[in-house]
Parts: sequence; structure tokens; C-alpha cells
Amino acid sequence: MQAALDAYFAEQTKYPADNAGLLNAGINTTRTEKEIEAKDPWGKQYKYDVSDGNTKYVVYTGKNDVQGQSNTYVAGRGTSGESDPPEVITTSGGAPTTE
Repeated sequence: MQAALDAYFAEQTKYPADNAGLLNAGINTTRTEKEIEAKDPWGKQYKYDVSDGNTKYVVYTGKNDVQGQSNTYVAGRGTSGESDPPEVITTSGGAPTTE
């Protein structure tokens, strides 16, 4: 997924803003906005978000209690066409952000 997002950025100089853009990047989505059809290892749909004029993104697991800890996700982030490896992150509540 991250490689597809970086390839999209290379062509468009921005990350996809919505489901139509994700589909154009080759990433299938559900009917829910910014929800990816592919499922994480726990059987939940991956989620997607962008910020900063679509120059930053985060893709994260639908499961929000990875490793048995509340508000813990596996997330991959990218900025300006370069992705970081996915990592386990804990938020203070709510979904991961692009920061």
C-alpha cells in the first residue's frame, strides 16, 4: 500500500484525498470514506488519512488495541513521496495522525 501511495505521489505531487484517488492509486476501498478494502491481520479494514495539502499520509490498522493495549495501532506514514516503515504506535485517544 505504501509503495502505491508513493508512486501516486510521484505522478500527482500529492497523496490521494479520497476513495476515488485511492482507487486511482490501485488501492481498493470500501463504501466508507478512506477505508481500505484490504484487511489487517486481525480481520479489520485498514484506514487512511492525509494532511498538509495531501503531502502527508497515514495508513493504520482498524484494530485499535494491538498488543492488548488501548489506542494502539500498527501505522505507516509518508511525507512528500517517502514512506517510513510501519510501526506500533499508541495514541492518547482516537486514530493515528500523520504526525
